[in-house]
Amino acid sequence: MTVGALSCQPGLPPVLAAAKMGPMTDKKKDRDQRLAAALRENLQRRKAQARELAPGKEEKDCSS
Repeated sequence: MTVGALSCQPGLPPVLAAAKMGPMTDKKKDRDQRLAAALRENLQRRKAQARELAPGKEEKDCSS
């Protein structure tokens, strides 16, 4: 039995991991970039919520 081929499918060639590494790295980079952007947006949203809820940290109204 060859590496990667199942005994119930003897005519199939073995799967080469190196052949599949190229496209996966591009997908991983894209995923990592999307994740980083989502985390930044989440952090900004949470900081804004914390500022709104913080006692004694009200903004001054300059229009009066």
